Amino acid sequence: MSFWTPDGQHIIVANQNGRILERVDVVRNEEGVPERFTFNGAASLDLVGGPGRVLGQPVAVDADETDSIACQVTGLVADGQPTTTPTGAAKQTPGIRVANAPICPVPTSTGRHAFVTLGGGGMFVVDITASPMAIVAEYDLSVVRAAGCGGAEGDGFMHLNTGTSGQNVSEFSLYRFALDYPVAPAFNTPNTPEPVAVWQDKDNGKIAGNHMPAGTNRDAHGVVIVRNPESGAAGYLHQMDRIRNNVEVFKLSPPWSDLYKRYEGTYSLTASGVCGRTVGATRTNDPTPDLGDLSPSTGQTGGRIYVALRGPFPLTISHAADGSCPGLGIIDLSSNRRSGSLTAVMETTVVNADGSRNLSDPHAAIVRKKNR
Repeated sequence: MSFWTPDGQHIIVANQNGRILERVDVVRNEEGVPERFTFNGAASLDLVGGPGRVLGQPVAVDADETDSIACQVTGLVADGQPTTTPTGAAKQTPGIRVANAPICPVPTSTGRHAFVTLGGGGMFVVDITASPMAIVAEYDLSVVRAAGCGGAEGDGFMHLNTGTSGQNVSEFSLYRFALDYPVAPAFNTPNTPEPVAVWQDKDNGKIAGNHMPAGTNRDAHGVVIVRNPESGAAGYLHQMDRIRNNVEVFKLSPPWSDLYKRYEGTYSLTASGVCGRTVGATRTNDPTPDLGDLSPSTGQTGGRIYVALRGPFPLTISHAADGSCPGLGIIDLSSNRRSGSLTAVMETTVVNADGSRNLSDPHAAIVRKKNR
């Protein structure tokens, strides 16, 4: 996965197989139009460390030399980076952080930090402006569970989730973190500051087909924040469940330390029945929402959520992300923005050679306003 910083100056890339966090720097002209994308090798942060980890260097390929946008590589990805964090703790080790594949590096609104969730659990907060990028805060498995990929900043906090990390495992947690982290080379002690609030589903850790009915486990994924257009103040966080095909809603208001008191309820993405069955799918009406974004608006008051819907032959996370109607899902929100309904699906299609399978598998939907 990759995420733009809000200022449009960088793209933060999660190299999951390599377990490295990478950065692409964006150079723009006076009108703000990109004219060069530079893979900054020297900015790369190895989340495991040690010798022999970097076996080659990146190369740039300009797919369209006529578009006046250059692609290049500068610097080298350093091998033999430290195996420890700035505090001296092991970056990756059993019982602390067991598998440091970066899942989703979610940047803050300042563009200074990214909250980097890890496949095996734990999290790093990284100063993404440093070269190389630098860990300034670290969390282990005792604080942040595995496989988070969903985050949104709102009301002075970063909200992150964790979802299922294995076949039939149920996991649905939501975390609220403060935004006050140091600038490298300064750093915090491990697990500080603690999350401001945590919401965890009662079925976390249960195995579907064993501790609960088959197919009823949970998987928290995409997060979108929207505000009531009538008040402009009351915000609602919409947390999607990729397996149960529903959305849990939380109100963004005090007490900030208690997400349970701010739980507003749930709504279904299957009730409308607009998600059908594509070629090769074995189920119908199984949207499987991944990452989404809010429609353009003033003050986060948009009336729609656009969300990527996964396909029946997922490229990743096959234990949780096989849906029946791959494409762009459109969720129309209620007038107070506290609920919604999946009202349309714009299906995407990549059919295999014999026409028996739709291989399309969208992972994220991002809204950008077009300059006129």
